Amino acid sequence: MAVLATQSAMRRWTRENCPTSSNRSMKTHWEKTKGSHLDYVELHAEGVLVGSNDGTIESDSAGICSDADFLVGRFHDLIINAFGEQILADIVAAVQLRNTPGATTPYREPTA
Repeated sequence: MAVLATQSAMRRWTRENCPTSSNRSMKTHWEKTKGSHLDYVELHAEGVLVGSNDGTIESDSAGICSDADFLVGRFHDLIINAFGEQILADIVAAVQLRNTPGATTPYREPTA
């Protein structure tokens, strides 16, 4: 995987613009730490970023794929190994939701 910077200034879901029936904030970032090892998944405008590191930027390894590639299985095995099947299901649901026509997403303005 390519090494990518993982910091970004993303717009997040808010209670006001989240199109879910419960109107809760939608999660766009998952992390799991074991000792100094960090696994993470982030939803970005460019797609789904999956990576890990051992506590330093030099050890960071990450890759990004489009939402379409993610939804057909890219990175699913890595996420299951790091987070488990339930978290994968949550991430898939979030990606599906942000690709629903008419949905207000963290990366696209609402349609008029």
